Amino acid sequence: MAKRILVIGDTIIDETVDTTALGLSLESPTLKVSYDETKKELGGAGNIAKNLVKMGCDVTFITTGKVELNGANVISLSGTPHKKTRYWVEHGDSKYKVLQVNHKESKRSETDDHVFSMIDIHYDCIILSDYRKGTLSTSLIKKIIESGKFGEIVSMSQVSDLGYDYSIFSGSSFVILNRKEYEACGLDNIPCIVTCGESGCFYVDGDVTINKEGICVNSVDTTGAGDCFVSAFSASSGKLEDRLDIANEYAAKSTTVHGTQLQ
Repeated sequence: MAKRILVIGDTIIDETVDTTALGLSLESPTLKVSYDETKKELGGAGNIAKNLVKMGCDVTFITTGKVELNGANVISLSGTPHKKTRYWVEHGDSKYKVLQVNHKESKRSETDDHVFSMIDIHYDCIILSDYRKGTLSTSLIKKIIESGKFGEIVSMSQVSDLGYDYSIFSGSSFVILNRKEYEACGLDNIPCIVTCGESGCFYVDGDVTINKEGICVNSVDTTGAGDCFVSAFSASSGKLEDRLDIANEYAAKSTTVHGTQLQ
């Protein structure tokens, strides 16, 4: 039977603009390019949900803004999702990201109680994917965790602000975060899975530690690798060490292509 998973969190629309270098402008020190194509993919919680669908899971996805995801039961809240536009320039055999533009999102208007009421069935796993764009609030996160009526709860918030209060995830089955976030947040009483990029990952819970070495790949774009790790770990079952191996490998493979998802 397919694993039934609820993903609730912030969708990020990842827009990629591909160009080819032509040279420098004669009028000013400006790079001239020719336009190739524009691609849009689901990032953030949307990337997690999309990967879970690919893995054959029974996915319900609650997020802010209208999002289309074939194969998933999508529950759209009011507001608009966050959007990032990345500009890539190809020159010879290499490709470079030269600019990223972040577009402002609008918040949901539904109350936390209303959103919580949408979670009306049992799930094997609930993923709380908080990019601090308004889908999840501190009170909603606590309400979900403290209800005690759901299965495994995997929480994550991969944001650049190291002042994020990870203690709100206390009571989760696992908290997934990167090394800088882990070192800054000082979590001592929550089982943590720490992603370390090309160096792999490790699990820590009190005195228990499990280390997994990185997997050597030809990495070209690390965008969305953390989301891919969360997807693969949540979709897997069995021994913790085996689940870490699966997530480690899937995240590494995701960096071998441009964009946020494996094709």
